[in-house]
Amino acid sequence: MPRASPGLPPLAALLARSYADHGLAARSVLLAVSGGADSTALLVGTARVREALGLRVEVATFDHGLREEAAEEVATVAALSARLGLVCHVRSLALSPGAGMEARAREARYATLEVLREARNLTAIATGHTLNDQAETLLMRLARGTALRGARGILAEAPSLIRPLLECSRDDVLAFLHAEGLAYVRDPMNADPSLFRTRVRTDALPALDRAAGFSTLAHLANFARLASEDEALLGRLADASWERLALPGGGLDVVGVGALEGPLRRRVLARLLEA
Repeated sequence: MPRASPGLPPLAALLARSYADHGLAARSVLLAVSGGADSTALLVGTARVREALGLRVEVATFDHGLREEAAEEVATVAALSARLGLVCHVRSLALSPGAGMEARAREARYATLEVLREARNLTAIATGHTLNDQAETLLMRLARGTALRGARGILAEAPSLIRPLLECSRDDVLAFLHAEGLAYVRDPMNADPSLFRTRVRTDALPALDRAAGFSTLAHLANFARLASEDEALLGRLADASWERLALPGGGLDVVGVGALEGPLRRRVLARLLEA
């Protein structure tokens, strides 16, 4: 397996290991880059290790049409990509402000990224989600009353998508950018107190750390990882129960469903409702 050269900064070394673990050595990746700290570190760190891994790298950046500054930000990402010798694709999404803006923007980005990945014949999409994003997402979902499936948090890998910085904290990202002398975009939405994630980031997580007397980031992320493993096992057991209890004409064996343990019964019935 190709190895990154010794002496790499810790963040770049982590990226090299992550890409290799995801099976991307000698393959290709499309980086989703907003110009913020996390995605800028993803961009520059990936550029540092691409040759050692034989990795073909392209970049995508988006103007959502929601802020005047966005045009300058995507131009900055494009210029940095060019300096690193990487192809950069700029896409305008022309979203309208209003209810559900965050979710709509996320859906539009991922849909556009997937179209671009297929068109460019690239193996995977990579985003700059970090340990902090994982902890924030877990707390938000727990506060909303999630079950085990939601407690998995942000997955390190999904079909055609990876998150190679998920074990890296935001402090690690900022240290890397400072060492590299790199500037980055500060999105005002990240400081908007009307957003639930902002309040979790600036209020809830620091309060939890103070109450615990130590940083809880790694512990929260580890819980999400274990929840993901447990959910995967329960999912496989539920699939086996479905196959065993499914009736030829449709529906399920009622007595058999009633005999299932609660976690399996809920999953089997949820699948029935989805069907």
